[in-house]
Amino acid sequence: MSESPKKLSDRPMPNMAGLPDEPMPKCSVCRRPAGTNPACDRCASYRRMVRERDNPTEAERAAKREWETAFRMEQEALNAAAQARVSRLSGFTVSVGLVGCGKTKLKHVALAKDLYTSPLFRAARRYAERCCHEWVILSAGHHVLLPEQAVAPYERSLNKLRLREKEHWALIVTDYLKQHYARLDVRYIGLAGEDYLSLLGIPVERPLEGLGIGERRAGA
Repeated sequence: MSESPKKLSDRPMPNMAGLPDEPMPKCSVCRRPAGTNPACDRCASYRRMVRERDNPTEAERAAKREWETAFRMEQEALNAAAQARVSRLSGFTVSVGLVGCGKTKLKHVALAKDLYTSPLFRAARRYAERCCHEWVILSAGHHVLLPEQAVAPYERSLNKLRLREKEHWALIVTDYLKQHYARLDVRYIGLAGEDYLSLLGIPVERPLEGLGIGERRAGA
């Protein structure tokens, strides 16, 4: 699957000659305050770039307006979608499946729900889609992935991380889940290995606890 084209607002905002908003403290050649030494070619170049930044062309102004409009529209759409999601899931307890990522993956960019190809992951996915209102993927490389999120293959194992790195991973995952479901009544359904679930700072139900790999596949 090829990577989808980026939205306009995914591109960096035009920065009129590429200069920082704050002046450089010192010229890298003469070491005087940047742009103040008339005998220094680097200072002269800096002054020219400042003039270009502070006096953008009409094309540059138009590019900036286009970026700002696209960014505003995208943020409005995201906010509307988030509000609609909360309204849809309010008034009852939302079951959220926590599915662990897998080592075997496709060799190209894909939706997160399709990237992992192990039988155990696919079984957990089927269980989550059948029994949960929503589900997410606990990823050693990306912390939390939404099923419809495009992601490239990667190599990172939670088991190979040091304890402090695991704790940091768990903190990020826990904070994300708390924020993502902050306005909802949620019960988390653990469909990942204990090496993932035991690190999290939230209560997690484990319907497959005690089952072997074959039983987990059959149960899903």
